Amino acid sequence: MGRAFHIAHWILIGLAVFCAAAIDLGGIPKSVARDGHYVGDFTVFWTAAKSDPAIIYDIGAISRAQAPLLGGEKGARPFLNPPSLLPWLAPFAQLPLLPALALWSALGLLAFGWASWRLVSWKMVGLIILAPPFVLAVVTGQVTLFVSAAVIVSLTQVRTRPLLAGVLFGIAATIKPQAVLLAPLALVAGGHWRTLLAAAATGVLIGLACLLFQGPALWISWRDALSGFGEIAQRSYLMRRGATPANLVYLMGLTGPAALAVRIGGVALGLATVWVTFRATEDVTLRLGALVAGSILCIPYAMPYEVLPLLIPATIMLLDRDRPVLWLVGFLLVTQLILPLGVMAMAVALLWLALSGGSPPRLRGLGGEAFSRATAPSEQRAG
Repeated sequence: MGRAFHIAHWILIGLAVFCAAAIDLGGIPKSVARDGHYVGDFTVFWTAAKSDPAIIYDIGAISRAQAPLLGGEKGARPFLNPPSLLPWLAPFAQLPLLPALALWSALGLLAFGWASWRLVSWKMVGLIILAPPFVLAVVTGQVTLFVSAAVIVSLTQVRTRPLLAGVLFGIAATIKPQAVLLAPLALVAGGHWRTLLAAAATGVLIGLACLLFQGPALWISWRDALSGFGEIAQRSYLMRRGATPANLVYLMGLTGPAALAVRIGGVALGLATVWVTFRATEDVTLRLGALVAGSILCIPYAMPYEVLPLLIPATIMLLDRDRPVLWLVGFLLVTQLILPLGVMAMAVALLWLALSGGSPPRLRGLGGEAFSRATAPSEQRAG
């Protein structure tokens, strides 16, 4: 049986590599290039940073402003990040689009690589860089690389440098709030009060500074744009590609009480995973997976690149030699197949690991600190 499991394990890893490569080569190029023009998400950021503030959150106007870059209009292309992202984008708007994209992506890769190198062994690198969420985050020029780096560093420093951790959480929240939606719950569960206060203060200070220099009208426009995005997502291909329970409802064609049950169940699972994991362990990788998966389960919509940080625990699970159930969780996320189910499976797996009394996967030869510590005693979590 041991030999059969070993063979099955390598077959599954090989299948994951094949599926990921097929998606990367078959689907991603079409999503970032049409008719010889780059149409990735960075065109939205670059255009918003160069545009009149009055049109940034006007979905029709900002979409038309991108048309010359895209070889014609390509449908609705809204800018939905908060106005507090705009100062970070301003330097890149001084460059032509493609050089700005190259610099932006290079800096994002450096930030993500530097933040995660202690959690990632060489055996994991190939799977991570081949996984569609990683490739999509890089080639579309998303902010996910930067936000993921900030969250990873925050979690690694939360005990030794709580104020730094809080500042980074606060910055991440002002760039992409939904990515750290459950960070306050996580910090409360872990007893990291100084980090929570530092995160709140950072977010408030950045928000007030932006409000002072940008004016309240821009923030009101952002709020209004968010309320109108749901209809756009519903009538476009976006709902077929997302990672949330709402996307799973769409894919399964559920309506009425069944759809509501899936959505409520996803939120409950997300909240429980974050609370239990941050109470039970200080392992950075477990906490990273819980925070990201939990936050995704509590929001109505998330694109595949937003699961990028989950690739770290996912590849660990896929490479674990002893637990076939975890192989399947890793497989779903590394390949991006049935992504909402993969995120839910990750949350269930992390919840199970946290409740199992300190029995993380054994990763022979992988190194790093991932899944390395048993459940922390309650007195370690205090303070």
